[in-house]
Amino acid sequence: AGEELREGEDMEHKFEERPLEHDLAGLSCADHGGPSDGRATAEMVYWSDVPSDADFKSPIGNDGGGRKRYLTFEPDGGGFNNARMSLETVVVMAHAMGRTLVMPPSQGIYLLRKDRDKQRVHFSFKDDFYHMEQVGYEHAGLDVISMEEFLKAEAMAGNLKNKTSGRVVYPPNNRTNWDGMDPKPLKEYLRDVTLTPIEWQPDKCVAAFPSDDGPEHHAELTDMMKEIKNPGWLSYRDK
Repeated sequence: AGEELREGEDMEHKFEERPLEHDLAGLSCADHGGPSDGRATAEMVYWSDVPSDADFKSPIGNDGGGRKRYLTFEPDGGGFNNARMSLETVVVMAHAMGRTLVMPPSQGIYLLRKDRDKQRVHFSFKDDFYHMEQVGYEHAGLDVISMEEFLKAEAMAGNLKNKTSGRVVYPPNNRTNWDGMDPKPLKEYLRDVTLTPIEWQPDKCVAAFPSDDGPEHHAELTDMMKEIKNPGWLSYRDK
């Protein structure tokens, strides 16, 4: 959200106080034929560095020992902005849960698939739009890997099993590099071997993260959910 200027405050001074570039963005409008005074950059880069975020490590994440845990996701099927917002959501979720974020392979994006014979039509959020490896490097509690790395480390090692039969299942045709391929077979495979709440019902299941590790903190969330679902709430009327 933008900041409002106080009465008498100079616009140029306001921009000078704000950092012109962000370590992760590396945005320079001048490199693309735009202005070089920093104003455009300050308007385009809508995020800011938060030192505590860089140092944060989830109390329930991979550092707790045991088998490594991951978060895979399917990009939003809408346009670029929808896909960007879904990516931001899963980055926050992976960071909060301490899971290794698995980036999907490069694929077509709605409204960016035209003129296939004249330009690229497959894009990767990991490499083409964002420096996701750098994001992971700058945050102690966030690891980011490619889908190919995930499939080689887990699927080809026989660690992924069908949720119904319990049998080990390998990727279609034992393929690990899905860049530029039809993502449908991979999506169907991952849905069969991972926890995928496709039919998620928010009135029965709520995503929440404990403030710390330990049974007492998990119990705190359970008690909170019971209070929310208390029948007394159903008779509430806004006055």
